[in-house]
Amino acid sequence: DALARRRRAPPPDWWSARALPDTHMTRFLEARVRRRMRELGGDAAGFAPSVSVRLVSCVPQKLRVPPVLRKHFVGRDGRALPESLRYESRSVVLFQRTDGQDLMVFSMYVHEFPTPEAGPSSKRVYVAYLDSVEYFRPRTARTEVYHELLVAYLDWARVRGFEAAHIWACPPQRGNNFIFWCHPTHQRTPSRERLTEWYRAMVERARAVGAVSRVATLYDECFAAVDTMRRRHKPPHTHRPNVWVDARADALDAAPEAARSVAEAPDDDAGAEGG
Repeated sequence: DALARRRRAPPPDWWSARALPDTHMTRFLEARVRRRMRELGGDAAGFAPSVSVRLVSCVPQKLRVPPVLRKHFVGRDGRALPESLRYESRSVVLFQRTDGQDLMVFSMYVHEFPTPEAGPSSKRVYVAYLDSVEYFRPRTARTEVYHELLVAYLDWARVRGFEAAHIWACPPQRGNNFIFWCHPTHQRTPSRERLTEWYRAMVERARAVGAVSRVATLYDECFAAVDTMRRRHKPPHTHRPNVWVDARADALDAAPEAARSVAEAPDDDAGAEGG
């Protein structure tokens, strides 16, 4: 009997999205995505029941604060910055059921800093990585659906009390992958300009539905006041969490005189603020 139980086949839906537990957040996101597909009408409305949103990881993490930042910056209360910041790394994925199988077509990692232990990043979320494979159907609704998932997440974060969200628009190099280990050979990698426009369209949608109230850039918020060269800094992207920390550290190493002036200003990253 014991051997028979071991050989017993798993339930038919064991490898399906519905077998994964849902949460208050995923139910909210899923409902918003399906509603958007119904609003789009046509083929998109017919595919609305086929999508599922799930949270597949939620891991407490610590972000080390570089010494150069702790040297030149202080918190809003005048205290020294902590050596590390606590946050939660969440992985949210979108499945679509096709031909009886659930395909993971979109994934994003977000880093949430919900508590005072997060220091200057308290009540902020960072959209760290996005990735997709172009198997979503109908193809004509793909951009709107992915936008709506992001917009719904920003709205959910706003409801939870987060005050700002940050996005770094930097596409991977050809052949590199952020989340999915491979992509279809025919899938194009967006340029930086195209990806920036993609995010801008998403943010406009977020403003239209009330998820976002103000939009700014990292440069305008943090560097414009001390940029004596009158040019826009473009810090290089590194494949690590929260590249704003690396960007600031690089800027301070390169411009110590400007850093001393910046140290007197309040710490406020750029991004989209919740209403």
